[in-house]
Formats: sequence, C-alpha cells, structure tokens
Amino acid sequence: SSAGPPQIGRPADGGPALEASLSHPTHSPVGRAAVELLNVCAFLAPEDIPRSLFLQGGEHLPPNLAAAVNDELAFNDVLGMLRSFSLIELTPESFSLHRLVQAVCRDRLAKQAQPPKKRKGSKPPPVPATHPFAAAAVKLLNDTYPTDLHTNVAIWPLMQRLLPHAQAAAQQAEQLGIEPYSTGRVFDRVGIYLQIRAEYAEAKESFECAVRVYESAFGPEHHDVAIFVNNLGNVLLELGDQSGAKQAFERALKLGEQTFGPDHPHVAIFVNNLGGMLRKLGDLPGAKQAYERALKTHEQTLGPDHPDVATDMNNLGSVFQALGDLSEAKRAFERALKIDEQVFGLNHPNVAANVWNLGTVHQSLGDLSKAKQAYERAWGIYRKFLGDEHPHTRNVKTWVEGVTKLLAGKTPSGG
Repeated sequence: SSAGPPQIGRPADGGPALEASLSHPTHSPVGRAAVELLNVCAFLAPEDIPRSLFLQGGEHLPPNLAAAVNDELAFNDVLGMLRSFSLIELTPESFSLHRLVQAVCRDRLAKQAQPPKKRKGSKPPPVPATHPFAAAAVKLLNDTYPTDLHTNVAIWPLMQRLLPHAQAAAQQAEQLGIEPYSTGRVFDRVGIYLQIRAEYAEAKESFECAVRVYESAFGPEHHDVAIFVNNLGNVLLELGDQSGAKQAFERALKLGEQTFGPDHPHVAIFVNNLGGMLRKLGDLPGAKQAYERALKTHEQTLGPDHPDVATDMNNLGSVFQALGDLSEAKRAFERALKIDEQVFGLNHPNVAANVWNLGTVHQSLGDLSKAKQAYERAWGIYRKFLGDEHPHTRNVKTWVEGVTKLLAGKTPSGG
C-alpha cells in the first residue's frame, strides 16, 4: 500500500515491553496459538495476510495453531487476543503486523535455535527444533499456488495478493537453508505469475532462485530442474536474451529426455519452446519439426482436445504463416481456438492469443473487417485480465488501430 504499513499501538522504542507482550499470553491454548501465529507470520510479508492462508493449511502448522485454524471461531479468538495486545490490525478478511513485531519474533526464534552452551562435565541439552515456523510459512505458500497457474485466471487476484508473502517466505527459507522442496517450487510459481504480469526481470530472478535451490539440494540432474530451467528460458526469451534462452531450452530438453523419457508431455513442452526459439532465429523448418513433434506427443498422451494441443497448433500456425501457407495457418489457428474456447470459455487470455493470430491471417487474406473484429475481441480480453499497460494489450491495440486506418482508407468519402 502506498500509505505504508498500518500503525499499531506499541512501545515507542520496542524493546523489553514488546518482548513481554509477545510472551505474556502463552499460558492458555489460545495464547500459545497466538504466539505460534506471530512466529509463522514473522516469515511472511507484514501487510494484508489473508486469513484463508491459515484456514486451508492446518497440516503444516505448529500444534496449537493447527487446532485453532480447524475452527474459524477459535481462530478468531486467536486473532482477537493479538489485537488486544496491539500486535496486529484486523480486517474481515486479513490482518497486518508491524515490521517491528516481525523483527522481534525472528530475533527471538534465532536465539532459541542457537545451540546451547555445554557446561563442563555435563551432557549437552538437546538442540531445539530449528526454524519450524519458517518451514510452515513456505509450506503454506507452496500448497496455495496452483499447478495450473498459467491458465487458471480465476486464481490470479489471490496470487497477486499472496505475491509478497510467497516472496518473503521463499527468501527466508533459502537463507535459512530449509525446506528446499517447497522453497524451489514457490520460487518457480512466483516466477510464472510475474511472467504473466510481464514483470520479466523479477521473474528471471525468481526462476534462477528455483534452479539454485534445487541444484543445491537435489543435484543438477533432478527432473524438476529441467522444468525450472525451461521456465527460465521462456523469460530470457522475453528479455531478448536469445543465446541464454536457447541454452536453457536445450539443457531442459536434454535433462527432460533423460529423466521423463522422450515421449513425456513435459518433454513435448520443452520441444515446443525450443521450436519457438528456432522460429525467432529464423530456422522455420527446424521450428516446424519441433512443433510437429510436440503436437504428436501431446495428442498421443493427452488427447486431441487438450489445451497443450491448442498451444502446439497455435505455434504451428505461426510457422505456416511465416512460410506463406495461409490456408494451413488459418486451419491451425481455428483448431487452437476451438479447443481453447471449449476448455476455458469465450473470454480467456489463451483464447485472445488464438483470436489475435487468426486476425492476422484474415488481414493477410484481405478480409479487414474480420481482422478488426478479431483484434478487438483479443484486445477486450487482454484488457480485462492483464490490464491496459500489459505488452500484449498494448500490442494488439496497435493492430486494432492499424486495421482501422486501412479500413478508413478503403471507405469512400461520406460513405
């Protein structure tokens, strides 16, 4: 929020008074759950923490908090106690902490995780469990981000709201060296969402973190490394780094064939993306061959009406168009559009891409009215889901303006 973090009642200097308020309510189950909630939230962003994040992830939470979130009324009691100590601010759907509260919690937890000093001649006491609250935070976010983030437009508003929490949880977990499985996946999903929003530089950083975490924890040959490297290649391509993108796609494909097998749907996606790279480099025959291989694999493994088949047909249509085969391009784009409309409905970014491509074929065939109709439909969809400033929205708007001028030039004066 541009207004800055919400202000809460607290001692002017923090210090012992705040420490006391954090530890005071631990004698009751509600009080213990309240302290556990603060400890988990210490590893999230401080503002606008959705209540739903906790209500849906009890299995990852420490015991007292897990019991509380199973009952929404009990969770309200926990939040109410924290508000009574002026440690949080509440709204009907979320709550916020001050950064000072988070800093004190993290500092206290870090001290608790320090190995105790051994007294001479005595057996060392057991070391306390390290960072369970940071682990809970990143696991919560991993479970919240869906696997179909690319196409599940209904979840995008929640993903935007969770973005700062996912980034904070993953960054803290990486720094602490914990939960690499969840941490890498959160970095990857964050990267996908940032790429959807055309925040390419930030997406690149997130994908690089995902690769780094998994390579360090599971080795460079892990199958998910192939997926993360492939996703990194996509954003490198958006940033204009064709050499880096080609290297990433080739690595993803080689590793994917080794770990998934040559005919796996994931490998078909890697092949598809490498085809896009070849098309940008001007190798149209190579791109066509890659797209046809991806299409064959997806049709055989996922069926002829799967959205990944639509993606393959859309890409194949672009090659036919570049080769001057407009009839085949039109057929490919029409098939892709039919599949995506059946799967996602009439208003979806995937549908917009198909309609836009089909419009370019209509324009090349001289049917400017159909082209304009297609561009305007795509423009409307992108404006709804991506906003006016997204590159896709701005680009298709220029096509609308261009074909409108062409039509005006063909219209007789006063007609």
